[in-house]
Amino acid sequence: MLLHYFLSDNSTSTTKWTFPEYALQPGEFLLVWADRDLQDGPFHTNFRLSSGGEEVLLFKEEPDGIRWVDGITFPVLPSDFSYGREADAQLPWILFSTSTPGETNSGFLGISETRTAENLIFPNPVSTLLFFGKETEYQIESIEGRVLAIGKGEFFNAESMPPGIYIVRFSDEVQRFVKK
Repeated sequence: MLLHYFLSDNSTSTTKWTFPEYALQPGEFLLVWADRDLQDGPFHTNFRLSSGGEEVLLFKEEPDGIRWVDGITFPVLPSDFSYGREADAQLPWILFSTSTPGETNSGFLGISETRTAENLIFPNPVSTLLFFGKETEYQIESIEGRVLAIGKGEFFNAESMPPGIYIVRFSDEVQRFVKK
């Protein structure tokens, strides 16, 4: 039962939008529209999320007060992309080029390569230096595919990049990273 659960885009306003009384069944998915269009139905929130990146938080009312349950601060999103958990209820959060409302997440990023580099880059998200774990040739791209940098080395200085989701390409491998 979703009674006593709340969504917010602001950690200081924990009860911003209240879930209507609804029993979510195991294996069922619920689509909530963060669009400020309350007249469109009970699952439309009184706040809107920005593609420019922000947070969305889930809270629950307990006998001793309101407690945080889950949440995410998502990065800048390109048009027609969504951000969600790669596997339902698990980490990591990834960028989706194909939305799957009402269904399980597909994990599809929409990049042409079929092979990805496992645990090759760190830290992710990055604020300054993005390490590759070995000396390599790389190409940094925007999520739209615009080449931003080409280089060779064991790291890339991402300090001057704006927050968002980026792609790093190696000879035959691709990895995505978030600049915070």
